[in-house]
Amino acid sequence: INFQVANQTGLGVIMAAKEDGKYAIGVDVDQSHWAPGNVAAYVLLDHGFATYDSVKQAYDGNFTPDQVYYGLNEGMSVIAIPDYMPEELKALIAEIEQLIIEGVIDIPKTTDTR
Repeated sequence: INFQVANQTGLGVIMAAKEDGKYAIGVDVDQSHWAPGNVAAYVLLDHGFATYDSVKQAYDGNFTPDQVYYGLNEGMSVIAIPDYMPEELKALIAEIEQLIIEGVIDIPKTTDTR
């Protein structure tokens, strides 16, 4: 499974998955129509939420230039699964999302892979 994180720029990854009979994960919008049966999921990000949050912090006098991380706990990312994927996969992803929210699975906030 290849997870592209480049919105429309990453469509080549999705098209290659279709061509090779593999799976891909899309990002930002539902990209499953580009390769029905090959897009296992897509991650939807609410960029408006991040913008609103920054503006609200500035308005309230609480804005800092620090790096901000938005994730499942903040209500940001949503993992959507196309209807054609098996119910077992949908249930497994929901379970993993819950484990992330509960802190059982820790998502790193760095790209350091050492």
